[in-house]
Amino acid sequence: MSNWKSWTLLLAVAAGFAYGLLRLFELRFAEGDIYPPYSSLRSDPMGAKALHDSLALLPGVSATRNFRPLDRLTCTNCTVFLFGLEPFTFERVTDDKFQELENVAKRGARVVIAMRPVRRVTPPKPSAVPAKKDPPTIEKRWGVAFGYIATEAPDVEESSGRMPKPTALYFLDGGKRGSRWEHKFGDGVIILVTSSYPFSNEALDRDRDTELLASLAGASKSMVFDESHLGVDESQSVGTLIRKYQLQGVVAALVLLAGLFAWKNSASLLPPKSAGGSDNGPREATGDAVSGLAHLLRRHVAATALFRVCVTEWERSRSCSPEKAARVKALAASVAGADEGYRKASRILAERT
Repeated sequence: MSNWKSWTLLLAVAAGFAYGLLRLFELRFAEGDIYPPYSSLRSDPMGAKALHDSLALLPGVSATRNFRPLDRLTCTNCTVFLFGLEPFTFERVTDDKFQELENVAKRGARVVIAMRPVRRVTPPKPSAVPAKKDPPTIEKRWGVAFGYIATEAPDVEESSGRMPKPTALYFLDGGKRGSRWEHKFGDGVIILVTSSYPFSNEALDRDRDTELLASLAGASKSMVFDESHLGVDESQSVGTLIRKYQLQGVVAALVLLAGLFAWKNSASLLPPKSAGGSDNGPREATGDAVSGLAHLLRRHVAATALFRVCVTEWERSRSCSPEKAARVKALAASVAGADEGYRKASRILAERT
């Protein structure tokens, strides 16, 4: 196989691999399964994109996503959705996290927090004595406790490893058990929901509960789907700043200047000298003085005039008879080659008078 055929085959394989990789990324981003469960960016059954897009289609209603920390969210008279929180972790987060949620509600927002569905837990054995633990942070701060249904029956709700549809979580508020908790904070309200499943794409397709969704969304015309609590945040990288301030032209100019600089330092801008020019011989630069002097002579004295220049410099410090000096000077006018003139001049100077 010839060389060009090998390169053609290699380029075709590389192009096919690049195309397949791009298609794979397009499919993954279109499906959205690279995002956490119950993210509004997912279009598969475990996402909440259908609810986001449906609300955005309603007349007079806006649906946006929040990728910044909650303490930077300054909307008022809006509904903020937080889906897919882990209940075992959420009930014991620090006071600072609860304070962030309270501050959002105090500005007049309606904060809806839906927990990730959890499977039923097996009750402890009768002989086991539960150790005393400090009450969770949410119980001390909001006065609501998280409870979990315990059953001896095996969990066969979901055998595929996906999130369960029913949840074992319930809320205890003043001794009453419920699937929803609501409390006012300033001008707003915080609502806890035991399961995020009613907001998922699968639920809107198969088990749609329109009355529940409408009651949780409220009368607000601005719906905010928070993604930062799921780890999908907006990082202030260089690329983000370039897109924000539209600096693509500046970056392209800098890349062009860098390419020109690299080209200038890799190739001379002057055309190469022809082989038949007046400057013969190599021009290597070395570090000793003799080579430096030879290099200067090659640059400034032509080869045909070298012997005449040497004779002119020799006349300034000659120590021979005037007759020999005249013969050497006449020789310089008739001989073009430096090596030939040097040999003849040496024989003249070596003659005995």
